[in-house]
Amino acid sequence: MGDYGSFERRAHFEYVPMPGGAAAIQKPWRMALSYIYALLGREGVIKHLPFLSQAKEEKIRIILRQIDQKINSPLTSSCGRLFDGVSALLGLCHSVSYEGQAAVELEMIADPREEGVYEFFLEEEEGKEIIRLKPVIEGILGDMEIGTIPSVISGKFHNTLVKIGGAVCQRISGQGGPKKVVLTGGVFQNRLLSERMKAALEKAGFEVLTHRRVPCNDGGLSLGQAVIANFISS
Repeated sequence: MGDYGSFERRAHFEYVPMPGGAAAIQKPWRMALSYIYALLGREGVIKHLPFLSQAKEEKIRIILRQIDQKINSPLTSSCGRLFDGVSALLGLCHSVSYEGQAAVELEMIADPREEGVYEFFLEEEEGKEIIRLKPVIEGILGDMEIGTIPSVISGKFHNTLVKIGGAVCQRISGQGGPKKVVLTGGVFQNRLLSERMKAALEKAGFEVLTHRRVPCNDGGLSLGQAVIANFISS
């Protein structure tokens, strides 16, 4: 929540490690492993090893040790890393050859007719709404175990993010926050997500602003910084 002069972070996804830092972006299977380990524990990793078949068990043990010892494993709450992890879990993209590849491939297979969602919950912590993802990851893994096709899982995942966005905005608005919402950041290059999020928020009574002339990803970052610097210095 903010304006040109200041901002306040009111909600975010819960933090998980990025084992290897930038290497986790290049190899999304690391994020898949991190989400399972952070949210389901070592037992969850053992149970779901078949879904991590792109990595040898010895490599997985090294990564888990890296996370445990907090060696080059910065924490992230990025929605982009969540897309990476889910894409790798579904076997779509284990390593990337261009920026955003894992997320793009996840979007491309999503069944637009799917209406299901995964469970999640919000938990207030130090004045912020923390989006807890354990039920989402459990739901995805559960669907995979019973043979649900990836297109359906991707559709449910996208629907879940839309539902999360609506729930967070409603919670903040109910606490005196604004009824105006800006959809920005690299994940909103995803047309399925951006269009459904916009429609859901407008239906809930929010005014929704989206990008038209400036890209929503890092391409618009420097312009935004310049605008903010201008307002702060003037």
